Amino acid sequence: MPELIQQSRAEPGCLGYQAYRPDGDVNGDLVLVERYADQSALDAHRGSVHFRTIVLEPIVPLLADRHAVVTKVR
Repeated sequence: MPELIQQSRAEPGCLGYQAYRPDGDVNGDLVLVERYADQSALDAHRGSVHFRTIVLEPIVPLLADRHAVVTKVR
């Protein structure tokens, strides 16, 4: 996660990127709170090499469940 967080925070349009373990259990849930300037910045993040190689390819297939909630704030 440290590499993903560092590379994501360096993206143009990234306003914040934090990872949390709400229950404190290292094997439990992981919540990512990501903030982007606009939809195009979020789309660029989701299309980035580091997102694909750190998240999509090795991690997503191992997940029991995955939820993404996108909220727009004006």
